[in-house]
Amino acid sequence: MVRPVTIAILAAARAAEGRESLRRKAPSTPSATTSAPTAQKPMPRMSRWISQRAVRIPPCRHTTRTVTNATVGVSRVMATVKADGGQFCTVGALKSNAGRLARWYLPRSGPIFIRSARIPALMLLTADQTLLITIDIQDRLLPAIHDGVRVQRNAGILLQAANILQIPALLTEQYPKGLGRTVPEIRAAAGESPTLEKMHFSAWGDDTVRAHIEKVSRPAAVITGVEAHVCVLQTALDMAAAGIRVTVVADAISSRHPDSAMVARDRMAAAGITLVTTEMCIFEWLGTASHPAFKTLSGLIR
Repeated sequence: MVRPVTIAILAAARAAEGRESLRRKAPSTPSATTSAPTAQKPMPRMSRWISQRAVRIPPCRHTTRTVTNATVGVSRVMATVKADGGQFCTVGALKSNAGRLARWYLPRSGPIFIRSARIPALMLLTADQTLLITIDIQDRLLPAIHDGVRVQRNAGILLQAANILQIPALLTEQYPKGLGRTVPEIRAAAGESPTLEKMHFSAWGDDTVRAHIEKVSRPAAVITGVEAHVCVLQTALDMAAAGIRVTVVADAISSRHPDSAMVARDRMAAAGITLVTTEMCIFEWLGTASHPAFKTLSGLIR
């Protein structure tokens, strides 16, 4: 765990900013007086501290860029930022709307470098905030996938659950001329959910798919499909970097080789992406045993 920036450093940064601000505002007469800058208050305690290399943000006063992949879906963020030529200073608690990070209110305009941020634990999945994305479960690819039967079954269960709970879903197909179409069982489970073709390995990198996801406008995404170390991984990382709270269903993804899937899961977890099982996802969507769909969905996973 990386230790937070010390209060002394933050206070020095705030003091430097205060002196510079007063210098610009003070009259040129020797009688001008200035008041001592207020020391930086300690940052509030949060559940964990996330550290990363400096990330450049384009010049602007407000931005909706996320700090790291790990900031997805949080409601409060404390960040340490640096403007060109300035001292590192703290931006206060930043609020979000339905899991998306709100604008950064920066101390000055110009390029900003984010050094670190600490965030609270991620939230449970909820049906009214989730988009389900099923990636590339196609008839010429699935037979080569390790444990493909389980992937197909669990992805199908989640699609059925999404239909029952009125959760929007999306299917993608990678180069269908070469890899075939979505397998019939998945297509049937998806109901009227759209199927979009893509050439980018990352679904988020495809303009048509990204436009659809943005149109649905859900703050959280649940991802299933293949291959775990290529299209699933790249889609998850790209969407997380775009500010979407990404959850990957570990028992509904796989690759041709087990080692590739294992490394993909480890890498996504290290990037702050939440991993769940099919049952975890469904029961979080339900929330309570009194839900009208509880018996129906319980029957799907037994």
